[in-house]
Amino acid sequence: MLRSLDNAYRLLSSPAAKAFDLSLEPKDSYEKYNTGQFGLGCLLARRLTEVGARFIEVTTEYIPFKNWDTHDNGHTRLVDLKGAIDAPIAQLVIDLERRGLLDRTLIVLASEFSRDMMVEGRPEQLVKNQVDQPDVIAELKYYGMHRHFTDAGCVLLFGGGAKRGHLHGRTADERPCKTIENRVVIEDLHATIFHALGISPKHGYEIERRPFYVTKDGLGKPILDLLMWREQVECFAGLGFRCIAPDMRGYGGSSVPTDLSAYALQESTQDMLELLAGFGTERAIWVGHDWGSPVVWSLAAHHADRCIGVVNLNVPYLKDGFALPNLIPLGGSNRLSRGRVPVRPVGLSGLLRARV
Repeated sequence: MLRSLDNAYRLLSSPAAKAFDLSLEPKDSYEKYNTGQFGLGCLLARRLTEVGARFIEVTTEYIPFKNWDTHDNGHTRLVDLKGAIDAPIAQLVIDLERRGLLDRTLIVLASEFSRDMMVEGRPEQLVKNQVDQPDVIAELKYYGMHRHFTDAGCVLLFGGGAKRGHLHGRTADERPCKTIENRVVIEDLHATIFHALGISPKHGYEIERRPFYVTKDGLGKPILDLLMWREQVECFAGLGFRCIAPDMRGYGGSSVPTDLSAYALQESTQDMLELLAGFGTERAIWVGHDWGSPVVWSLAAHHADRCIGVVNLNVPYLKDGFALPNLIPLGGSNRLSRGRVPVRPVGLSGLLRARV
């Protein structure tokens, strides 16, 4: 109790306490957030992030059958509900990015479950209706998603290592609109969030001789498809891989030659081979993204003996598109086709077995 009181006093008497005073916010910025309690909560979240707060929660306030607990008039109520959250969430993301804080701040926008007009629970496990719904809808108040639907839902992630513009999973086009592709369970979502924060999903505490893990039984697995490559490198390293993410010439801390010929594809390819030799390793799984993809395709074409497998993102193999006159055509076509790659294809399960 005394420690809690002391912590409260230190906070209120510190310069960081000014973050709570929204009257200090410039008027035009304040108005962008001022859609109500939730909007101003997003403004306060941004101000607290700026002074170093590590965990912040903003809610729309749960009141049974009120706010987002839509059991009637859902069609009309959602107009106002969405208007209260759209602008402040967007402004929070914009402001954090402008201040250089978005990359180290993970924003998670989530609810408990989805909604449906017809199904309470899920198709194979229905539960008691929360409200009565007529067989024939004739009044406006009955229009809307009024039932708890637990077979699908959605979560938005911004910043903190999450991929931008990425859509994961798919729900059915016809009712019941259940998840039919890349289903994510709660413990794996939690594992993904903790992984982005640098915390192992297996982390736990022992309380009264009982283990309490940050994910269910410590078995949550991060969904790597949701994260950018830096977080993926850490995860694969934790699985036992030796992961190397070099800067190519002209990037990061690498050398910046003034002669343009030093950036030729054959030079970058040789850099990768020398790097591999420097670690005393003969073969590797090469992963290329964007400008790195031509280098990896070149390794596959010229140095298949140095490849366990290759993975490329964004840029397909184009035999005439990489300005390397002696690039060996892979399979004799402009694009690769299954079964015509001179490197043994390795699926994800194979990658996990073939640790470098």
